[in-house]
Amino acid sequence: MTGILFLRSINWTFGPSSRLFEALCGEKAAVNVIFVTTNWSKEVKMADQSEEAKANEKEFKDVQWKRLINLGATTQRFLDSRESALGIISPHLAKCNRPLQPLLLQEEMVDMGLSLGETLVGRMLYLELKQENEVAQKAGLAFRVKRFDKEMSILKVGYYRRLTLALGLQKTASASIQVSQI
Repeated sequence: MTGILFLRSINWTFGPSSRLFEALCGEKAAVNVIFVTTNWSKEVKMADQSEEAKANEKEFKDVQWKRLINLGATTQRFLDSRESALGIISPHLAKCNRPLQPLLLQEEMVDMGLSLGETLVGRMLYLELKQENEVAQKAGLAFRVKRFDKEMSILKVGYYRRLTLALGLQKTASASIQVSQI
């Protein structure tokens, strides 16, 4: 069973690009995604913060996560308790008998033999980082692009090796999930 818990603080309005997360998962694996909002116990103490938290949650669901939700992803609130955690993962674990849905990244690297830089998420990440670097350069805050390209290449090679090893092991071995009391 492949499953992804995407944790996001309810008061964290800025965050990683949901486009990158979609590119990592792909359409088929969306059914295995649970978007979990956190920090509700801290936010609901004050009425005005509670309204802001609910507005943020609506933004996440209606805009940032909408595409994956439409493809079968679910959303949950984590309320800082054991019961809440079990309520989030138990329904997902109950579906363990359904067929595995690989991540798009897994399909691209393992089945299609692409390098990380050739995958959709790899290309998107590289372009986003390069754009951020160019903006920072214009502001006089960044290092030279050649150095950026070299460092990105080194990081990609290391990440690619670790990811390839992990995906290769996952492809040849079955995984078991053991759930014990928290």
